[in-house]
Amino acid sequence: VFVVIEGEPTVIVEGSAPVVLGPNDVFAVPGWLRHRFESSSSDSILFSFSDRPVHEKLGLLREERS
Repeated sequence: VFVVIEGEPTVIVEGSAPVVLGPNDVFAVPGWLRHRFESSSSDSILFSFSDRPVHEKLGLLREERS
């Protein structure tokens, strides 16, 4: 899960169109999808956290090792 603190980053998630975000936008990316961020005009600050510990406790964690 990500929260945009500052800036206007673009998030590109595998299989989806790019999305431009702004301050206070919140979004989630499934852990199994590739994703990246771009910021063309200025630096961006993002806060992120993971719900992995919750998935582990509930037995819902998906992992793929290569």
